[in-house]
Amino acid sequence: MSAVINRFNRFNPGRPGRPAPSSKLWRLGLALLAIALLPLTPLAGRAGVEPLPLPRASTANLSRYPNLKPYDLGTLSFTQPGVAAPWQTMPLPLTGVIGLPHGAGPWPWVVIWHGRHGGCHFAPEGKSQWPCPAGEETRYDQGFAYLAQALTEAGYGVLIPNLNGAFSDTYGATPQTRSLLADQRSQALVDAHLSQLAIANQGQSTGFGLSLNGLVDWSRLAMVGHSMGGGAAALNAFHRQGRSSAAEIQAGLGPVAALVLVSPTRSYPIQQGAEVYQLADSPTAVLLGGCDRDIVDLSSFYYFET
Repeated sequence: MSAVINRFNRFNPGRPGRPAPSSKLWRLGLALLAIALLPLTPLAGRAGVEPLPLPRASTANLSRYPNLKPYDLGTLSFTQPGVAAPWQTMPLPLTGVIGLPHGAGPWPWVVIWHGRHGGCHFAPEGKSQWPCPAGEETRYDQGFAYLAQALTEAGYGVLIPNLNGAFSDTYGATPQTRSLLADQRSQALVDAHLSQLAIANQGQSTGFGLSLNGLVDWSRLAMVGHSMGGGAAALNAFHRQGRSSAAEIQAGLGPVAALVLVSPTRSYPIQQGAEVYQLADSPTAVLLGGCDRDIVDLSSFYYFET
């Protein structure tokens, strides 16, 4: 079974002549629920579960999505707390995909957080590498191009940061510390992306390669996260609570107005503390996949149970 948990039914009102953001959020939740239910039919009645197929290509053909564009904002040098040299400072590329709707802004924006999946950066049964060898990194951010395009067509600006570096099993990560490091890295990484978006929104030049002056409505910032990206998005939204000063909001570090989590997890046991799975006091939809073949401990339920 799958479930949608609507914790709150509120959102900032839309502008005159535009659909209310709450209705857009509801349509988005239904679309993501349909995606989560897709595996149910082919798996019905089977005694076992087939392994997930590997991606057919390491990058997406973004030319199929006219409203999207890849970007490269340089590299964040992140100092990892508790990690000794030579792995203490980790290079995290600020790459990703940006999508713009048509028409005049400012627009509400959605940040999509992809999950932690296998690849050269995360090979628990092999040797993980970071940075990945040239041409070998699977760009899971680009795998959400279909959703980003649909969101732009609904009137949202979209940012999909590449989180592979944050989720990599390298630079001091061990089976005991990899989830904590993933939390620390992903928070710094996405905040850096949004800080650059804030700079671009103020008319300054950035690596997005687009004019973004005045196109961001920070009062309507939403996040969509899947798997480890869902847990990281929930953590980011939780930490942003209370950051309500004008300076914080205009710097891209303000609160999140809505949250959609698809099979979210932070890969911590619930015994480590219920606070691990806390949610922000924001309109939130949690999609739980009963046939999820990745979150095998069904830890997504913790977001409801706590």
